[in-house]
Amino acid sequence: MSIRHVALLFCMASLFSCSSSPWRAPVSDLTLFANGGTDGAPKEVITETTYRVQKGDTLYSIGWRSGIAVNSLIRHNNLKKPYIIDVGQILRLTN
Repeated sequence: MSIRHVALLFCMASLFSCSSSPWRAPVSDLTLFANGGTDGAPKEVITETTYRVQKGDTLYSIGWRSGIAVNSLIRHNNLKKPYIIDVGQILRLTN
């Protein structure tokens, strides 16, 4: 056998071993864990028209939990770069 044949067999074996797993990837509902915190405590979905910023919140997590794009949050609240939010600050979630 030539080196080409050995390399080809090695590549084929590698591809087949990757594709033959009977296990599926685990799927989790991350909707309530949108804060990305390390405490593991779930955050509730936001359904109000305003929201008071809590410790650990980010614009992204608030947007995820409220279903509003981060750009819309920035625009609705007239936030300026670098888009800092403070604990206790009230954010409008609608126009």
